[in-house]
Amino acid sequence: METVINDDIVYYYSLRDIPADLEDAGRKTLRAFDVRERFFHFEFFRTREDDRIVALEVNMRPPGGMTTDMFNFANDIDVYREWANIIVYNMFTAEYSHKYHCCYIGRKFNRQYAHTHEQILEAFGPAIVHHEQVSGVFSSALGELGYLARSPDLEEIYAIIEYIHKLT
Repeated sequence: METVINDDIVYYYSLRDIPADLEDAGRKTLRAFDVRERFFHFEFFRTREDDRIVALEVNMRPPGGMTTDMFNFANDIDVYREWANIIVYNMFTAEYSHKYHCCYIGRKFNRQYAHTHEQILEAFGPAIVHHEQVSGVFSSALGELGYLARSPDLEEIYAIIEYIHKLT
């Protein structure tokens, strides 16, 4: 909401290791809502003041934007195929190991960026695993151009974010 109201640029990323308190909150939410045989996602915030986990949303659908693509790129899996395997065979067959942090980085066309699209691809090559224009209805929140970057190193993710978002 703040991103839309303030016309801010946005990024968000997955962690290779889920903090224990966040995993606990997610598992408790699963039990409370008795989630079975559905694609779902939960959204939590961590407060800056006291480091608490605060629930934002419980959704009985896949996450929006390119978030499912982020799951795939972070783990080298096909999350939709695995969801189908669960529904049809009651089995999750992919092996995953949280190989990468994966990050969505949005750009808005009303900004003057220091680096061109071509320079981004040249600078970070294989770490940029996907990029696409974002449709009108979502662009006010996600930006008109979205990049997915992955790396086993969170510091590299931060460097990519900074490079892509750097203004002139």
